[in-house]
Amino acid sequence: MPRTPPRAAIIGVSGYGKIYLERLLHHAARGDFEIAAATVINRGEEQAACAELEARGAMIYGDYHQMLEAQAGQLDLVLIPTGIHWHARMTLAALAAGANVLVEKPLAATVQDVRAIRETAPASGRFVAVGFQDIYVEENLAVKRRLVEGMLGRLRRIRGRGLWPRDDAYYARNDWAGRVRLDREWVLDSPLANALSHFLNLALFLAGDAVESSASPVAVEAELYRARPIESYDTAAVRATTRSGAEICFYASHSCAEAVEPELEIEGDGGTASWSVAGGWRLRSAREGESTLPARGETQARREMFARLVRRLHDPRTFVCGPEIAAEHILCVNGAHAAVPVRDVPAAYVESRRAGPRSAPQPVITGVAAQIDRAFAAGRLLHESGCPWASPAGKLSLENFPAFPP
Repeated sequence: MPRTPPRAAIIGVSGYGKIYLERLLHHAARGDFEIAAATVINRGEEQAACAELEARGAMIYGDYHQMLEAQAGQLDLVLIPTGIHWHARMTLAALAAGANVLVEKPLAATVQDVRAIRETAPASGRFVAVGFQDIYVEENLAVKRRLVEGMLGRLRRIRGRGLWPRDDAYYARNDWAGRVRLDREWVLDSPLANALSHFLNLALFLAGDAVESSASPVAVEAELYRARPIESYDTAAVRATTRSGAEICFYASHSCAEAVEPELEIEGDGGTASWSVAGGWRLRSAREGESTLPARGETQARREMFARLVRRLHDPRTFVCGPEIAAEHILCVNGAHAAVPVRDVPAAYVESRRAGPRSAPQPVITGVAAQIDRAFAAGRLLHESGCPWASPAGKLSLENFPAFPP
């Protein structure tokens, strides 16, 4: 059992770390946590955050190794809202120091890193939770239970999409955005691994045949494209076949003029279900009729995730998104990278657009929203639906995928 209150630490308070820090401070004020320590590598830029942490009695360290060594055996939880290529090594180090972990999505960059975490966590007697906040929402868990109980019969297909414009500042915010590798470390940053990964992961989770498991993809077809000069891709279409035979089709882009908020469409032998970030759930079951469930925004989903995390520290029966669930997402992402190279969108289909009067022009794929809409409606990949700049997909079996690259 953890101490009362549990002692928590955080690695990083900048960027997305500010969101984790806000939640940590909220729960500390409620008495749910004692904030024991924080790693801040840029203290000069985060003086206000450091002052607030120190006022709560936290020790500030400039290196996470130093923090975990000094606090070994004294921490109940370590929060890791850092870059993708740091997730595995920091998670393993926190487990070795005797702490449970909440690591921001994705769990790791590669399947081999995921395997190391999955092997280490049980032996350490600690848990690892992953920051896929939508999975923690009660309405989504309620739908998952109903799907497992057969509300829609046998699942045939889940289609998902999301288009979120991202500008130059997004790719310049750190040294790993849009990168495949950084020095010798795999990053594999992309819409499917990062910003829109929540929804690909949610689709895999909803397709799982047990309440607390995701579907296992056994094959993946992928089209990966970039409109801007980055190593990785900013636009993608993937189709994964699961062990049960269901298809997961997902479409994503950052090189778009306007946002199309993420949505999922589920098709079964006995009905359909649709979900969107803004609209929540609409369920149509031949057995149960029609029903709806309300939407939960990103902020509320994150609050529910942290609330579950607090409960999980005291009750091991509390559901969290663990490595077994998050592993299927990384298998799909790694498989897509291995199946096909990232292709440049031909210049004739890329235009410069301004997001606002003061913003710099950004590369946008002409008509990308309409092309994805057509493919999404048909459950086809972009090249199958007549997209003029699309190339044939690469296809890869995932039955034996021990490491990335395979």
